[in-house]
Amino acid sequence: MRYRKLSTSGDYTWGNSEKDFFVNEPAAVGQAVRTRLLLFQGEWFLDTDEGLPLLEGVIGKHRKSTADQTIQDRVVNTQGLLDIVSYSSTVVSRNFSAVMKINTIYGPLTPAPVILKYSGGFPYLATESGDQLVTESGEPIII
Repeated sequence: MRYRKLSTSGDYTWGNSEKDFFVNEPAAVGQAVRTRLLLFQGEWFLDTDEGLPLLEGVIGKHRKSTADQTIQDRVVNTQGLLDIVSYSSTVVSRNFSAVMKINTIYGPLTPAPVILKYSGGFPYLATESGDQLVTESGEPIII
């Protein structure tokens, strides 16, 4: 599996030849999981059925169990994924947060990938410790 690395701001990395790719390593699968969660259903013009059904299954008037199942269903079909080792989510004051650790065909992914969080209806990325990721200029990454 070969996957182009993303910068901290979410753009493709360029200019470093083979160092711009994950090749047959757990980080490739981790990034594939991350990008699959960040593609929302209806967003890709070539296949509007592809993507995470965010409004239909995660945010809004849905049960936590529905959100959990929707997210896990999206992750399970990722190329190179063996299984979800652990998954937990919380809902506090209308804020949904999900954290998972995965096992890949190349071994376990450590540290865990970034966390997809939803606050006030806006999804954003955070580190495993819960700190919101920001761009190089200090702007929060809101997706």
